[in-house]
This record gives sequence, structure tokens and C-alpha cells, in this order.
Amino acid sequence: MVTFDPMDDKEAEASKTGLFDPGVYRFVVAEADETVSSSGNDMIVAKLEFETTTGIRTVYDYLLISGRMAWKLKGFCESIGWTEQYASGSFEASDMVGLMGEASIGIQEANNGYPAKNVVEDYIKEGSEVATKPSKKSEGKKKKPKKADEVTEDDIPF
Repeated sequence: MVTFDPMDDKEAEASKTGLFDPGVYRFVVAEADETVSSSGNDMIVAKLEFETTTGIRTVYDYLLISGRMAWKLKGFCESIGWTEQYASGSFEASDMVGLMGEASIGIQEANNGYPAKNVVEDYIKEGSEVATKPSKKSEGKKKKPKKADEVTEDDIPF
């Protein structure tokens, strides 16, 4: 006998395309590499993994170190609990691997022959109203960012 959770049409379509619904999701940093963009700008390529109703989904984000999109790096660091590292002006991107945060996800429509894809619209600052509320026993305590392998089932909001 095979046992499974039946999908509705929307879930089946999302599973087929690999897209998930826009909204706020928790992520874990699977990879973070320092590189240079095609325009010659320093950036971090972050591979983020999100757990959705249709499984684990991967979204890449390209965090420019300076310029008009540098606000995204600041938001990313605030989301994973790295405000001090950001304020220092220097860190190793590889040290982000395994850290968790929250992001607002949207869908970029297909264009120029590329299919539609999920994109990070913004990062949610750790401890903000939108972020997952702490449990009673953790309220008022300052916590250092947790690596994914340090997380217990009590830490996972889904």
C-alpha cells in the first residue's frame, strides 16, 4: 500500500515548475561564495534553501558589496543575526553557511527566454514583527545565530 498526501492543482503545478507561493519563509544558507559580477562588482552569491509545502526549494541571491543594491547585503546580514559582522565592514562569506534567517519571496515573471523564478524581494530583520516570534522561554534573551546543525525541532517554525 502506498500512502501519500494528495496535492491540489496549485500544489501540483508548483511542484512541476519548482516555484513556490510569494510570502515570508525561513531559510538556511547552503552556500555563500565571494565572487565578482559580470559588471566587475564584488558580490556574494548565496544559495538559500527554503522549506515549503512542496518540499525544499533553492533560491540564489546575488548580494552586491557596494552600489545601489548594497542595501540587500545589510538586510541579509541583519536577517541571519550578523549585525556586528556587517558593522565591522569585513567578514568571510563562507562563515554564513548553516545560518538561518527569513526572507520575503516573490516571483519574477518569465522574460527574454528565461522561465519564471522565485526571487528574494527583501530580508526580514531578526526580531522584527514579521519574523517568527520567540517562545516564552527564549523571550528577552539575546541569542547568537545558530548553525543549521545546532537547530532542534523546537527551533523550526514549520
